[in-house]
Amino acid sequence: MKLRISILLLLTCFPLLAQEATREIRIKKTFLNLPVQSSEERQVMSVMVDGEKDRQFDIRLSRDQTDYWVFMDVSPFRGKTLTLTYPENIKGLADIYQSD
Repeated sequence: MKLRISILLLLTCFPLLAQEATREIRIKKTFLNLPVQSSEERQVMSVMVDGEKDRQFDIRLSRDQTDYWVFMDVSPFRGKTLTLTYPENIKGLADIYQSD
């Protein structure tokens, strides 16, 4: 009985632990700057442009400190909306910004 309750609790709580995070950005500039934290594990970030998958890549997105920045040229998407998807909702997702 205890095992059934434990399994049930695990199954109901697991989706809360594994929530993907998304961020939409209307592209107005040339580059998207992404913060990297060297000590983080690489995870896959997906990029959709106006609802269509464009690319995905591994990145060590910053959780609490930024060691360095990498950029992505988004000039072909000026005026369009990018949707970034990452396996976790961490600070680095909110810190992403555009520049020329």
